[in-house]
Amino acid sequence: MKFLKLFPLVIFSFLVTTYSAMALDDVKPGAVDFSTLNHNSQSFSFGADVLVAASEPEGPISGVKASNGTIWVAINDTTINSGKGILFYKSTNYGDNWSLHPTAIQPSFIADQIKMLKAGDSTYCFFRIGTTIYKFNVGNSSFFTMPQTAVTQFDIVASSTNSLYLYYSNATQVLRTGSIDGGFTWINNGTVSTAILPTLGISATGDTLDVLYRASGGNTTAITRFRYRETGAGVVAFMGSATAVLAAGPTRTQYRSYRCGAVEWIIYTEGDSPNTILYGIQSTDGGNTYGTPQPIAQTSGIDNIWFTAGISPDGSFKGIDLFYMRDSSGTSNDKLLYTYSAVNSSNFNPARVQISDNPAVISTRNYIPSAIELGNSNVGVVFVAQNGGNRNVYWDRFGTPTRIQQNSTLAENFDLKQNYPNPFNPSTTISFSLPKSEFVSLKVFDINGKEVADLVSDKLSVGSYDVKFDAGKLTSGVYFYKLITGEFVNTKKMMLIK
Repeated sequence: MKFLKLFPLVIFSFLVTTYSAMALDDVKPGAVDFSTLNHNSQSFSFGADVLVAASEPEGPISGVKASNGTIWVAINDTTINSGKGILFYKSTNYGDNWSLHPTAIQPSFIADQIKMLKAGDSTYCFFRIGTTIYKFNVGNSSFFTMPQTAVTQFDIVASSTNSLYLYYSNATQVLRTGSIDGGFTWINNGTVSTAILPTLGISATGDTLDVLYRASGGNTTAITRFRYRETGAGVVAFMGSATAVLAAGPTRTQYRSYRCGAVEWIIYTEGDSPNTILYGIQSTDGGNTYGTPQPIAQTSGIDNIWFTAGISPDGSFKGIDLFYMRDSSGTSNDKLLYTYSAVNSSNFNPARVQISDNPAVISTRNYIPSAIELGNSNVGVVFVAQNGGNRNVYWDRFGTPTRIQQNSTLAENFDLKQNYPNPFNPSTTISFSLPKSEFVSLKVFDINGKEVADLVSDKLSVGSYDVKFDAGKLTSGVYFYKLITGEFVNTKKMMLIK
């Protein structure tokens, strides 16, 4: 009731507040060997939990990688700065360091939903309070109240043409609309179905949309899918017919679609606490037919819930990266876990890798983790975990800063050494020297000139450096690594033999 009294103020009085920001670095690791993943303490493939915000959110969180490489995280927290509703944290070095962005949305409020996304050079935060959706551009701090009314749930994506597609439900219907001007005007309005609670997935190519929804009356556990194809900027056309993916049955709280080419995974939770099961169902023909649902995580007396996933369309791995929470009803045993499925696989890797160093947190505050694809088979995740008596927001990703190591602070000349060992399987070390501080780019290319790993993109000080390159998911063959500084360029050949 307290929030409802403040709601009119929230609608008409959103403001932007300024903070100071810190300078950040920019280091990006190479490709990941998915076949040898272990817990953080046993493998460099996962870094330690990196603190994003030293506070427990009061509502949802969401993150996205912008077109310039900056990672943005929106956190619904009214305690870090009094009178503010959504704070924005950013990292320009793939999550190794975070700073509070000099904008925040006020007054204090708790959002029901938050969704960050990028479209071209713009980065947006869409959020819903009650039955109204709002849009905020974190680049220019512009704020907009959306025209849609009586909204009970929404989802929004950006296509390869940088068009926005919004699907939302009221009490009885799922509706759709598109925008080609960043959400100021909306076109191609239509009704999807007499249904509720839509979730929206977009293909890795950015031109196919899959919307999942529930029936609006009676038993609402049945899940149906509609498929749309973008036919022009801001315009989508319905493809085929509605597909009843799951018949009415057990409770299904969370459900989402992920597509890479003709392969589509629908991930969903099923059952009630404390025995919630995480399921996946796959289609290999674009969603025309589906296989048998398979349990991804099923443990008696334990909930496997709050999943988040992303599609990795490039680099040495193509497929779906999946994170989920395992709630064992004991704080010290709660975990954030990872698994994956390649596009050519009919199931998920049976290994389950613990991401969180600190105990992950399940809460009625609905801060479901947020997966962020970083490119070149690299992915990160934002989540909430327990740290002693406190709950904080953390970040974790493939690769750690220790992949690049400075072994000397002295160097007389620019130099790029031959990797060692060479030939190698599956990892090798690349060494180079800098006689002065320079911005350094170190990348790996295949025999056709395609980039397969971006190992360093950073301003480094004088010295000699070692970089470990893991090629566990690459095929045998000849590869080239190229070092570029402001006044030095060198390329060398190496051989991967498996």
